[in-house]
Amino acid sequence: MNPNFNILKAKSIVSFSVFLSLFVYHNLTIAQIVNFKPETYYSNSDLWNDKYKLNIDSVEFYSYFTKSKYIVKTFNNVDLINILNINGYSPENNLSINKLEIINTNLLINYTSYNNSASNLQIIDLNGSILYSSFYLTNSIQTSIDFSKYANGTYFINIACGTESINYPIIYLNDEDLCFIPYFEKTLINEGMYRFTGYSKNRPAVIIDSLSPKDGDTIKFPFKYEKPFCFRNCKLTFDLPDCRVFKTSQDAIETKTDTIYGVYLEQNFQSFDIIRSTDSNYYIGFDEAINDLHTGKESASNGAYVRFKILNDSLVNIYVHTAKNIIENNLNWNYLLHFQILTAQYQIVNDNLIIDLNQDTLPNNIFNIEASAKWISQFPSMNKGGWKMDKVYSFVAAVVHLVLQLY
Repeated sequence: MNPNFNILKAKSIVSFSVFLSLFVYHNLTIAQIVNFKPETYYSNSDLWNDKYKLNIDSVEFYSYFTKSKYIVKTFNNVDLINILNINGYSPENNLSINKLEIINTNLLINYTSYNNSASNLQIIDLNGSILYSSFYLTNSIQTSIDFSKYANGTYFINIACGTESINYPIIYLNDEDLCFIPYFEKTLINEGMYRFTGYSKNRPAVIIDSLSPKDGDTIKFPFKYEKPFCFRNCKLTFDLPDCRVFKTSQDAIETKTDTIYGVYLEQNFQSFDIIRSTDSNYYIGFDEAINDLHTGKESASNGAYVRFKILNDSLVNIYVHTAKNIIENNLNWNYLLHFQILTAQYQIVNDNLIIDLNQDTLPNNIFNIEASAKWISQFPSMNKGGWKMDKVYSFVAAVVHLVLQLY
């Protein structure tokens, strides 16, 4: 076997690898135009976001290739590559290798120290031994290093400037046709990789890291709830088991009256309007019957509203009113419940604001409770009835659970 076969084979692989790396590198830098869009965990509806003015204020992106941060305030057709080429931004990393070039047995290196500090250039082998070291006072350095005296293998170019440093690996094959192989894979990994941070009003910033967007991609920032709070929907559970309920039913012949125990209501509502003042007073309207929040349909007789004020970690002066119309077994039912609570501490769990009151916290804290229902038969229409809670009751095993989904 030709003893030079392995060397020739290796050189062919090397040449192809460099060609392929340069080809891919070139194509990565042709264009990288992206769009930025806000959304929330709770609704990706453009109509909903427009109504409550969910916008991106700015996007900061960090390029792992240039090791620099940039800020943009336009969010459509943002040309990342063009921005990287604009002068006037301060790199996060004050060191940058601008050029590596092979000339015979020499490695020509050009690098820049952006903070005008002195720098130290070293060549280090895999054992950590320093084979070459040179100190420079200028911020723009171009020098040539002769590798003919070094053995075949992998080496690291180390550039140190103040507290910052760059380690860049190369492979050296010393034969008649010298071949340096810069690790273009490092460039391929980082050239199109970014960390994006989106900012929107009083919402927590959203970070999307290690993203390599394709040309034309839309990058979405899933913002969490903002402060002052905004609410999207409501779930109410009201249980007053130790309460007498008087039931009546009437037809053309007679009227009947019965007594049962317990008032229970569990209801989900979606918000159709939010009115919030700067002094933390909230009036939130809900309607369970509307699926499309933007149809403009509002029904005062089939919905709810919650009114309260936020003071530190508590809701105070809470007033809850619900009304519900349903058709069940050919009966038109109309339910009504309202009550007031003086104060209740809240907690935030999974982006929900929650208050829980029980038999220990409800006495002397809840008042003006009214619960009732009326029904009328669809046929014959003279049949009707209903029920109404007694004003005398206890809070044994009572529960008021209110969940407001933050937007």
